[in-house]
Order: sequence, then C-alpha cells, then structure tokens
Amino acid sequence: MATLFVFDKTQDSFSAVSPSPLRSGDDIAWTDAAFIAACKELCGRFELKLSRSFRPVRPGCMDGFSAHHAGLAGDFTLLSPCKNLAARQNEIRRWCVKSGLFSCVQPQYRTPLWVHAEVSVTQPASLLVPYPALFPGNMGVHVFILQRCLNIAGFPCLLCGGFNADTEAALRDFRRAVGLSPENIIDAQCWLKLMEQVRSAAKQS
Repeated sequence: MATLFVFDKTQDSFSAVSPSPLRSGDDIAWTDAAFIAACKELCGRFELKLSRSFRPVRPGCMDGFSAHHAGLAGDFTLLSPCKNLAARQNEIRRWCVKSGLFSCVQPQYRTPLWVHAEVSVTQPASLLVPYPALFPGNMGVHVFILQRCLNIAGFPCLLCGGFNADTEAALRDFRRAVGLSPENIIDAQCWLKLMEQVRSAAKQS
C-alpha cells in the first residue's frame, strides 16, 4: 500500500501523513514502504543523503515514465567529503546490487557524481511502459501517478492513491477523448496516450 509523504523544505525531509485526498502540488510526494526501508538501510550504512526523489509529474514533463515520479528511485550523495569519490561510490553501488534491496542501480558513467538506485514493486505493462497496468481497486504509488496525470490532462479526480469510482470516471472520460474504448483500466497503450497529454499540457496553458 502506498504511503503519502509531505516534503518539509526547512527540515529537508519527508514525513508520513494519512492517505486522505489531498490537492496535488510541488510539496506532495508518495512512495512505497519497501523503498523507504531500503533507503534507511543504505543511508545508515554509508552516511548518505537522499538528495533527489519523490518528484511529482508536471505539465510538459519530458522524462516520461520515471521511477522518480513513482517515489521508487533515489539519487544518493555522500554527507562528508571523500578523497576518492568514484571508488567510494562504486563500493556503494556494489553493495546496493548485492543487498537485494534495489532492483536497479545506475552505472558510474550515467551518474558520475551520485548513486542512483531504484526499487521495483510491480511488473511493467510492457517493454515500452515501465508503469504497470492498473484496475479498479488497486492502490499504490502508480495510482497516484495515474491520478496526477489525469488532473494535468484536464480530467480531474482526487489524489488519494486508490483506484476508486472517481478515478474510474475520469479515466473513462480520458479514454473516450483520445479514441480508446471507455474501459476502467489503464494499460500500456493508455499510459502512452496519457503521457503524451502530460507533455503537451504545458504548451496548451
């Protein structure tokens, strides 16, 4: 089940809140308990700071299906200066892989100044769409993404993390608008259409 988090800019930290409907905004984020547990163990072992994660999807967003949007990816930086930064980071990357806590760890050439690690909690909808297919009754981080994207695309629904009747109605309206059958599911094809709308939303505003 997803946990909703609110970012405190003064404390540079996230605190858990009850998963009640909230308006989406830059200070709202979500994640899964598995990711929080992995982050705590990693940061405690190596004295790291989780410097970049929990990024809400935004209009005009060009990176599409990002694990950062799902609150399942983190960019970690060292709290203290290090003489051989590359060697230390590679040590951390090797630990992340061997620990089994993370499903993906980016190599050094892609993240030369930080360590990027991800946790996977669901099966992807397709090879092109890393987000999962969703159905009424589902709960979790990807339902938050669905609701956030529907709002950006102009099909309002509550940001609550549960695939409820409100989300079903907004999704059916969206599917009709983009020429898909008005079903209560979001599959790979529907995700692609929705992300197209998210990218074009900034141009229309």
